[in-house]
Amino acid sequence: MRTADIRSRFLGFFATRGHTIVPSAPLPTPDPTLLFVNAGMVPFKPYFTGEAPALWERATSVQKCVRTLDIEEVGRTTRHGSFFQMNGNFSFGDYFK
Repeated sequence: MRTADIRSRFLGFFATRGHTIVPSAPLPTPDPTLLFVNAGMVPFKPYFTGEAPALWERATSVQKCVRTLDIEEVGRTTRHGSFFQMNGNFSFGDYFK
C-alpha cells in the first residue's frame, strides 16, 4: 500500500464521521514557543488553549512535521529522520478521546 493511500483512507474514515479535513499547515509556525511544527496538533493549539474559537467541531489532518530533538543523529543511522507526517483527528468540545 502506498503512503498516499494510507493518508486518503485515514482522512476519508474521519470525514465520513463528521470531521472536516484540514490541510497541513506550513512547517514554520507562528507559535513563539516553536521554530517548526513538531506534532500534528500544533496548528490546533490556539483552539485547545482557548486563545481562539475553533473553526470546526471536529477536524482531521495529515500534518507535516519536523523532528529536531536528535537532529545531530540524522543521517548517521537509518532510524533517525527529520521529516514525517502525523495523522490526527481532533474534537473541540464535541467528544473526548
